[in-house]
Amino acid sequence: MVTFSWLQKKIAYHLLDGPKSIEQLAKLLGENPFEIEKALKQMVKLKVVNETANMFSLSEEVKKGLRERQELREKEKPKLDLQAYIEVSGISEKAVKTRLKTIEERLKADRSLTIYSMEIAEPMKHKSDYSAYIELTAGFKDFLSLVRFMYLYGPSTVEIIKPAKLELSAYELQEGLNEMAEFIFKYNAYIARHLKKAELVEFYKKLFQEGAK
Repeated sequence: MVTFSWLQKKIAYHLLDGPKSIEQLAKLLGENPFEIEKALKQMVKLKVVNETANMFSLSEEVKKGLRERQELREKEKPKLDLQAYIEVSGISEKAVKTRLKTIEERLKADRSLTIYSMEIAEPMKHKSDYSAYIELTAGFKDFLSLVRFMYLYGPSTVEIIKPAKLELSAYELQEGLNEMAEFIFKYNAYIARHLKKAELVEFYKKLFQEGAK
């Protein structure tokens, strides 16, 4: 399964409007032409982009996929779009695959988000453990949905795709913050029940040290 970098995805969206040169893409994206060229060469090698007379265009298959995503977005009208990586680790390959499958099924059943694409990496062994990740591109109907996603799925990284600026009403912000507070309270209660006092003191010490950086 082909996995694209964030820069390559931005390039693909701009090529959806028609063929462009490296210079045109660099200007549109505000990126270094060298980085654009490097990303395009990889895309050409993967046969998702075609090059003719120093002009680059998308393959028909990629065009179709992007247009279907645009149609889905216009239909669902999410408030914001993002790309997220959800990492999974475990002591065995089977355990990691089972966890990945569970997360995949929950994401597909989650009505608070609209999935544009979801790519699941194969588990890799690192020393004695296995790890893998889910790369998700999705739309969220509101800020509250995003808050729930962050706490329920625990992505390791998130990058907002759209919009460049987001306006929230006081009510929307309040709802999101109250949801955060509830999740944090539950996590704190769970941690307090399952850690010894010395472990709890050390945990909070490290937590506040990280927060102060």
